[in-house]
Amino acid sequence: MSDEQKFSDTRRDGPIHHLCESCGTTRFRPWVGFQDEALEYEGRVCRCRRCGLGCLVPRPSVEQLDRAYASGYYAYHEPPVGGNAALLERLRRIVDAPPASPFAADLKLHFAEWATGRTIPLKYWVPLRMDPRKRILDYGCGTGYYLSLLSRIGRTDLHGYDVTPNPDARRALPDVDFRYSANLRDAEFEPGSFDLISVIQTLEHVPDPRRCLSDLARLLNDDGLLIVEVPNIGGWVSALSVERYSSLMLPFHLWHFTRASLLRIGIAAGLRPVRSKTPFGLLTAELSVPRLSQWTRHRGLREIVQRFGFLAAEIGAGTEVSVAFAAR
Repeated sequence: MSDEQKFSDTRRDGPIHHLCESCGTTRFRPWVGFQDEALEYEGRVCRCRRCGLGCLVPRPSVEQLDRAYASGYYAYHEPPVGGNAALLERLRRIVDAPPASPFAADLKLHFAEWATGRTIPLKYWVPLRMDPRKRILDYGCGTGYYLSLLSRIGRTDLHGYDVTPNPDARRALPDVDFRYSANLRDAEFEPGSFDLISVIQTLEHVPDPRRCLSDLARLLNDDGLLIVEVPNIGGWVSALSVERYSSLMLPFHLWHFTRASLLRIGIAAGLRPVRSKTPFGLLTAELSVPRLSQWTRHRGLREIVQRFGFLAAEIGAGTEVSVAFAAR
């Protein structure tokens, strides 16, 4: 957060009336105030009293958002060695040796979760269970990080879509079909042509999440899956400190989801929920709880925190919400 940005706790303010994109009610409560002097913007995140969906009110103008993104936005990215890449390759070896049916793969992945005390996000779980030749689209591909992970585990029919071109992603992944346009329909993807569509840490940025998911549903084939992952405003980390919650990312995040609100929006978009999880991300927790990063420097304490995160994920209080939807 810059010196020109300020947060304030507005949870004691009176209720406001705003139509919920998830459940249709108009009863919202203020949650956290936000001010950015450089953008000349002041607003607050309000949460639906029924489903917990959060929205930024008033919505920043297009010009304000353009200026905000131009000043710098942290795109989701990790080094190519270690981190999620190493985890995914270890999981692939667990699943592929010997080759497993989807049911056997599920059992192996469940065992891996139990043995390590860590949740495996659906964005990894689902591709590991699929035939490597399946056609995959990453919506909001950004730097191409997720596509690079899929490429490393042998997935070959990869496609990426975003609004803003990224030359670095194209150079790093020359075999990926990248398409860029102001809206998805202009990208001219064939309806019903994808086996898997991923929307990773992207839906919270789009002005109309229901329409976004509805447009993506058109691109799924009859057996296809759409995976959505967003920060979990209903998790334990956000409950500890509103102002320090690292996934607020204001004014970039227009929406703030709970598991219930994401499921409702997906259903309203014509999708059928197949599976949902709330995985625990240690980095999000460390950024939101400063003392935690001091504890996790010690290997033993880090393992305890990971185990606690696994338990939080099991009761729906992890740092992210991850849902796999199927076309109806």
